[in-house]
Formats: sequence, structure tokens, C-alpha cells
Amino acid sequence: SSKGIERKVEKIKEDSNEYLKDFEKKVKEVDDRLQDFKKLLEILEIRSVNIISRTEGLTSRSRDQLSTYDGQTS
Repeated sequence: SSKGIERKVEKIKEDSNEYLKDFEKKVKEVDDRLQDFKKLLEILEIRSVNIISRTEGLTSRSRDQLSTYDGQTS
């Protein structure tokens, strides 16, 4: 009878190890996806900063042109 219990315990250990391996694999996949997502966010952040700085540059240039234009008319 104790042999049967030992076999069951071994089977449970094996199953647990398989579940654990699967779980670790899935956690790694999620972590990889998160890293990819972080990289994408960084790229988006850099691009948005570039767009904002370009926009600010354009608006300041427009203001300069307007003030120059105002100066010519008066």
C-alpha cells in the first residue's frame, strides 16, 4: 500500500514539475513581450518629443516671421 502512495507522490511531483516548467516558460514569454512593449514605448516617446520640438521650432519661426512682417508694415 505504501508503494502505491509513493508512486502517487512521485507522479504528483512529476506533474508539478511539468506545470512549473510550463508556468516559467509562459512567464518568460510575457516578460519578453513586456520588454518589446517597453522598447516600442521608448521609440514612441522619442518620436513624440521630436514632433513636439519640431512643432515648437515651427511655431517660434512663424512668430519670428510674423514679427518681422509686422515690422515691415509699420
